Amino acid sequence: MEHPKKPIVYLAIAGVIIIGASLAYWYQHKTIDPKKFSSETIEYSRDTKGLPQGFLSNIPVEVENITTSETLLYPERKATVMNVTYQSSKQQEELSSIYASYLKNEGYTITTSSKTAEKTVYAATKDKNELNVTISPQSGRMGILLSYVVRGE
Repeated sequence: MEHPKKPIVYLAIAGVIIIGASLAYWYQHKTIDPKKFSSETIEYSRDTKGLPQGFLSNIPVEVENITTSETLLYPERKATVMNVTYQSSKQQEELSSIYASYLKNEGYTITTSSKTAEKTVYAATKDKNELNVTISPQSGRMGILLSYVVRGE
């Protein structure tokens, strides 16, 4: 009499596998909304070209190679975060030197500096604002992430 139960067991196992595969597919392909990470109000905007409004105007950036330009406004914290990413054909050492010189010449205090073969990272402050620079190899080029945090009164 156990024979009729076997197809039910196989169907149950197949159902679990299908549900698991569906959840894995959904998790890998879901879009993340940056506004949903916190209960506070966050205003998000993404620019298609150029630097975000209010970004450092004299910072060395290969504007034509920008891949991401976004602004997150945190009104409750009186802070704005602007992120810019781009790719460069320049070498890591040259880019590291360019940004180290920029930070020094603009009066930033470098709070963190790390150079390895995998990446160069600078974290710097000036007044109440922060500038973070990350340089890392990406597909035969260098990927640069500039993150500028402006804090208000």
